[in-house]
Amino acid sequence: MDISDKIIKLRKKNAMSREALASRMGVDRSVVERWEKGLLVPDKIQIRKLGQIFEVEPSYLANNRADDDRTLIKGLIIYLDHITKGHKRAVVLTAVVSLVVAFLFLLLAIRLQSTFCSVISVITVLVSCISFIFYGRNKKR
Repeated sequence: MDISDKIIKLRKKNAMSREALASRMGVDRSVVERWEKGLLVPDKIQIRKLGQIFEVEPSYLANNRADDDRTLIKGLIIYLDHITKGHKRAVVLTAVVSLVVAFLFLLLAIRLQSTFCSVISVITVLVSCISFIFYGRNKKR
């Protein structure tokens, strides 16, 4: 959730209009509207004042990436767990094929001195590792 969403959520939670928030912040109503639309970001002093008004830590308002990234990663893991459940052979096959493809791209990268092939090799190794991880997770169930 980014700062614009947090401002909207907190303003509505506190049953506060844009005009009322603008008045307490000492800014024009259009400024609050632009904050909520994500067209303008409050500066540090304004974030501190918003924190006081809404009785939240300014860091909660300012930090919008870490929570989202963790939520995204958790969601991805849950999704991958769901789609790999009951497909152990396919997961193992994906892992093995990925390793073979990675090895081939690595040989090609060495032969051609190609950065692109090196990157593809690394990506396929990661796919393989992820496949083995989810195979292990599903095997325990």
